[in-house]
Amino acid sequence: MRSDHGRALLKTNTRVGTAAAPSRMNLPFRSLRATLLVPFVLLVTAVAGTVSYLSYSAGVRGAEDMSRRLLEDVAIRIAQATTQYLATSSVVLNVVSPDGSEAAVDSAEFNALSPVLITDVEKRLWIASGLYPEQNSYVYYGSETGRFVGIERSAPGGPEVRLRAQPNEPRRVYRAISPEKRGALLREEDFNPHERPWYRLAVERGRKTWTPLYKNFSSGDLTITLAKPILRADGSVRGVAATDMSLTRLSKFVRDLKISENGVAFVVEPDGALVATSSLEDGASASSARQRKLAAQHSSAFVRDAYAALSRLPAQAQAPQASGSTAVRHLPFESALGAAFLSSIDYRDDAGLNWRFIVAVPRADHMAPVYRSMAENLAVSAAALLIAIALGAWVLHRVANDVSSVSRAAARLISGQGPITAIPDREDEIGALASSMAAIQDQLWFDKLTGALNRDAFSRQFAHAVDSLPDDERLAVVYIDLDRFKKVNDRHGHAVGDAVLAKSAERIRRRLREKDLFARYGGDEFVIMVRGNAAVAAINALAERLRERLSLGMTIGEAHVAVGASIGVAIFPEDGTTLDELVEMADSRMYDAKRKAANARRQRKLNMFVSAP
Repeated sequence: MRSDHGRALLKTNTRVGTAAAPSRMNLPFRSLRATLLVPFVLLVTAVAGTVSYLSYSAGVRGAEDMSRRLLEDVAIRIAQATTQYLATSSVVLNVVSPDGSEAAVDSAEFNALSPVLITDVEKRLWIASGLYPEQNSYVYYGSETGRFVGIERSAPGGPEVRLRAQPNEPRRVYRAISPEKRGALLREEDFNPHERPWYRLAVERGRKTWTPLYKNFSSGDLTITLAKPILRADGSVRGVAATDMSLTRLSKFVRDLKISENGVAFVVEPDGALVATSSLEDGASASSARQRKLAAQHSSAFVRDAYAALSRLPAQAQAPQASGSTAVRHLPFESALGAAFLSSIDYRDDAGLNWRFIVAVPRADHMAPVYRSMAENLAVSAAALLIAIALGAWVLHRVANDVSSVSRAAARLISGQGPITAIPDREDEIGALASSMAAIQDQLWFDKLTGALNRDAFSRQFAHAVDSLPDDERLAVVYIDLDRFKKVNDRHGHAVGDAVLAKSAERIRRRLREKDLFARYGGDEFVIMVRGNAAVAAINALAERLRERLSLGMTIGEAHVAVGASIGVAIFPEDGTTLDELVEMADSRMYDAKRKAANARRQRKLNMFVSAP
């Protein structure tokens, strides 16, 4: 019977053998293993690397083409959305004064905006302001004489009518109830339409025109105004109709665009004024016109890099496209996030709008799938390489590894360091040699009957333990002698006696730790080396548990036997510095304990016959 516990103890408490194959066997192509494995591994690596490179190159080209198409698509979407969004202002102003209707409105009544016709003007403004109330809620008209009327549907508290009936009067703001009915007067304001930018620009240009962007003082929204001059048949200006357009919805549209993890889309004017952006910045958040005009240059690093790259193009390359054009310009550039691409569209309309739609994406964002694919290819290649190595190693394992195992086992046995536990299990010549080595190591190290270490092996392991003992640890030797074992042998025979020894050894083994050494020291004697920093009381407690366990009866075949145990303990180095001294001390204490136990039994028998006084 071979002891797994004993083998574990040997593995823990012994050094690796010093004998080894010649150093030349570890050099490339100097061994059978290297000769077979290295060329095969190199071939698999080359094939896997070539496949990975070709896959990566194709992925890069595909990702760059996809990025270009995506950027172009997003830029065109922004241009189309902006065109549709801004077109509502022209529709609203056409309700006030249809295009080409100068002759039809050429009348003194319309020009003068006399109190008699204010209701008619209000009706048009009411209709116009109700078409797109979310973005064109304020529609108004100023005449060449300084009169003014406007309808504001989104004012706090409800719609308002803003009226300047005479040039020398203030503008009065009323609660609007209906086109023909006004509510209470809310306030009076100093207001002259001729001083407003929308009126001056429309008169100067003589055509429908957009004002520069500005921040609406009441709503805080970024706003732009479309103003349309109303002309007489002779071309002179009769008045100007205008509508304010909040860019909130356009900003939200741009912000909601899903581009990539770090990609941005933004709209700027030629001077860098930020109209809308998909990042956290917003042109409307600037507290002054100058800050807003610098928003693109001073926003996030990536927006700044994209704008700067486009601004560095030659003037000819930046020339604006024709009105309504959606020609897309593509440009690679370097950014704080590395190489990047951008697509831009310069958009103009007949009212003088000149915006630039820019979409930019770091190259790494669209390369992420390629990198993942590359990582997967590398993982597959690595797996194939490992499989190839494993297969090659398996082929050689039957020869090289098993021969090495047997060689190491022989070296350890010869050096006296002990056997190894990994013995090849084969049916060929190597297997026969391994079986012979296993038989030799069992005879040299283990007690055949109990599976414990034999006396010589225990002595060698004890010496090694003493040499490597740390300062904070101690060794204890526990000496065990089975009581009444000779009677069991005489009464039941040696077969039962051998079974008692084996079962007693198993009971002892189950109470020990992996690092404790256990050996059969004599016929019915066992010895244990306990290693660690346990107190003497703990070691004595272990001895008592062993004694109690060994005192239990056992059934061997049809025989029921009971043996006891006498135990002695010695501590290194207090009780001795050599194994012989410690065993002698433990043996002496064991016999003292046995004598005391015998005297106690005799005293109990005498007490049974002592009469009471």
